[in-house]
Amino acid sequence: MARRRLSGQFALLILVGWTIIATAVAPAVETSWDAAQVTIIRDGAYSRLAIEGTQALAVPGAPELPVDVLQFVIPSDMEVDDVLIVRLDEEELPGTYRVAPAQPEVPIGESAEWVDPDPSIYESHAVYPESRVRYLGDGYLGGYRIASVAVYPITYAPGTGRLTLARGLDVELSLVPGANRSQPRHRVTARGDRLYRRLVEGLVVNPSDVAGSVAGPPVVVRERGPGGHEPLYTPSLDGSPVEYVIVTADEFAPQFQELADWKTMRGVPTVVKTISWIDASYPGGCDTAERIRFFLKDAYASWGTTFALMGGDTNVVPVRYAWSRYYGGWY
Repeated sequence: MARRRLSGQFALLILVGWTIIATAVAPAVETSWDAAQVTIIRDGAYSRLAIEGTQALAVPGAPELPVDVLQFVIPSDMEVDDVLIVRLDEEELPGTYRVAPAQPEVPIGESAEWVDPDPSIYESHAVYPESRVRYLGDGYLGGYRIASVAVYPITYAPGTGRLTLARGLDVELSLVPGANRSQPRHRVTARGDRLYRRLVEGLVVNPSDVAGSVAGPPVVVRERGPGGHEPLYTPSLDGSPVEYVIVTADEFAPQFQELADWKTMRGVPTVVKTISWIDASYPGGCDTAERIRFFLKDAYASWGTTFALMGGDTNVVPVRYAWSRYYGGWY
């Protein structure tokens, strides 16, 4: 597993004139690996590489090298402009190898057709990958913007068969202003606020930057209003918050209401909503699955909902199906 350390360096560049362009650099993350952490297994004519805590992200036919995926929390109104390597200390590993090509992923119990090494890579004298870092994109969790970066501890030179290990590698993210695309949230309970913050702090490599990273954060409220558990019939900022919603069919609503009453009594305000109520209240969706999604977005934004339980299998709570090349059918 890579050793990591954070440094609290920030940079701000402002060009003053008719336009003002601001960029920011996130804290540097220092990663390091040791040759003793690298496992090399001979598999016929090929060698397979592994480092504990890493994963494989190569496309079929490309050399299957270990990848360390780093998650950064960044301000919700900023986006990644570039990924920078500010320090690199390399060590060439002894021996020569023919690294195995990555193969397609298949469901458990099935076998894939063998994909030969990509000649544009394996017959080249260029080092693979060209860069040790690759930006994978970003997403949101509870309003927190999380950017993902792939770091390659090992590079491979197919022409010589040599492997080069990054003994030390420092990564920085160059940030620029960007639209906040997170789902709006107007209020959240104190418990929900703590939960999301702790989830994100445990996920990212810069947990000290979590606090204050959400632009226009929701209002944090108590789990119960002054009058107790008194939410409005539909998600709204009026009335008390609802932390937990249960979606089920009409015939199961009485049983799930017992669960909701018990959770509310234990301090987790809970509401049951039926499929028929959602269909009637959200007529704009193209199907029931989308209408359920609309309801959950409203509950998240206005009630401050953190938990959702789908009370039944797919024959009770409709789902949206999609064609999967991975499984070769509708799922």
